[in-house]
Amino acid sequence: MKKLVLSILFLLSVSFLQAQSTDFKPQWFLGAKGGALLSSVSFTPSIGSSFALGTNCGLMARYISNKYMGLQFELLYEEKGWREPQNNHNRVLHYLSLPFVTHITFGKKAARGFFNVGPEVSYLLKEDGLLYQAEFPQHEPVVNKFDYGIVGGLGFEIRTKVGIYQLEARYYFGIGNIYGNSATAAFNLSSNQNIAINFAILFGL
Repeated sequence: MKKLVLSILFLLSVSFLQAQSTDFKPQWFLGAKGGALLSSVSFTPSIGSSFALGTNCGLMARYISNKYMGLQFELLYEEKGWREPQNNHNRVLHYLSLPFVTHITFGKKAARGFFNVGPEVSYLLKEDGLLYQAEFPQHEPVVNKFDYGIVGGLGFEIRTKVGIYQLEARYYFGIGNIYGNSATAAFNLSSNQNIAINFAILFGL
């Protein structure tokens, strides 16, 4: 899986470099984003968990190298986690996340579609919902505070003289595990998964 992810990122980087245009003046944009986040953790063996509703917000910078492609950097606060309906229990994981994505736009008019894809790394700031019950290992503290994965999103934006207004739906596929996955560990898999719906405003520099 890791080799596949690295290969995809390499191809995207090559495509980005090849798409450079000598007759286009590069542009920088700065802005902010925020919205709702539906998150869960894929556990193996399963614990019967479901999606939890949280929020995310943060800052973003976009570098446009030609008419249709650029790079986007983000610094986000994200509330991830999961719900256990059968135990009437919610777990909230507070992350500081750094997505780094290739930004591809479609269309030439003020209203455009776009596609974002790239890696994301996160660090766990704190966690809520610790119960320390031996029969529920998922209620123990997270072992791996660093998390990493791939994000991909589709969206729609409107460009005005004042700024860029956009709406995006994004999926995060976690590659790392929040708990250990050794032969004696409780879980073979414990990876973050989430869907975010965000509204953003960007201003040109």
